Amino acid sequence: MGGRAERNEFLLLHAFQKAGYVPPNKHQYEHKKKTQSTEKAIAEDEQEEHVDEKSSKKAQYTGGLVLEPKKGLFFVHCWVL
Repeated sequence: MGGRAERNEFLLLHAFQKAGYVPPNKHQYEHKKKTQSTEKAIAEDEQEEHVDEKSSKKAQYTGGLVLEPKKGLFFVHCWVL
């Protein structure tokens, strides 16, 4: 699950608990997660082997644009993403 889905799930679990209900168990998802996690681990191990052979000391992030600030006091912020 993604971060937002997990947060929603925990908010629902807390609401269930406040209302006095017993929340359902998550065992149906655990099996799926285990198989996915083992498959991911195997794939990551294979990728790491290939990456180790080709690794170089190159910058991790490239293509960023750094704008020089202008002197003065600004009240409006502009984020460029």
